[in-house]
This record gives sequence, C-alpha cells and structure tokens, in this order.
Amino acid sequence: MDEDDQVIVPAPDASVFYKPEYASAPTTRAPGVVQSTGFRRTTIPILLTAGLIMMVLAALHFVWNADNNPMGGLPVWFAGVMILMGLVLWGLAVANMMTVKHIMEAEAEMG
Repeated sequence: MDEDDQVIVPAPDASVFYKPEYASAPTTRAPGVVQSTGFRRTTIPILLTAGLIMMVLAALHFVWNADNNPMGGLPVWFAGVMILMGLVLWGLAVANMMTVKHIMEAEAEMG
C-alpha cells in the first residue's frame, strides 16, 4: 500500500452532519415555473393561436376544391378531430385567462 492512499485524518464527529436546530425548521418552496402567473400569461396567446391554426387547417379540408388540396389526402374524421382539438385549446385558453384574472384580482386586494 502506498503512503498516498492512506487517510491520516480522523473521521468527523456525527454532530458535524446533523444539526438538530434545523431539523424542525419549516421549508417553503417557491412555486414551480408552470404555476407562475408569467407562464400562464405566456400560454394564453399560444393556446389561442394553436386553436385557430387547427380550425383553419380543418376548414381547408372542406373549402379547398382544387386537386392540390393540402388536406385532401386525410380522412374526414381527422378534420373533425382537428376541430375538436381546436375547441379544446380555446377552452384551455379561456380557463387560463379566468385563472390569471382571479390571481391578479387576489394580488390587487392584498396590496
């Protein structure tokens, strides 16, 4: 065994690792990024835009009559699913708007 491999420092006492005064201290966690008001406000226009794009692409399936219809190769049920998903995204945007409004009103009441 080489001398470099030997540990010549004594092991630390257990009190170094455990501090009883910190054992009962309450921990407060900051809200996550997804729960923050800024993130919610950012997602509102994204949800509205994505819902609109879904609705427009689904409408192209029925409106465009040319041979080069961009949605022509897809079945009709897929256009229906896209309309449904667009409505779901708009519903999520409205729910998010109402939540942000409620949070901002609560913050205004608090001062």
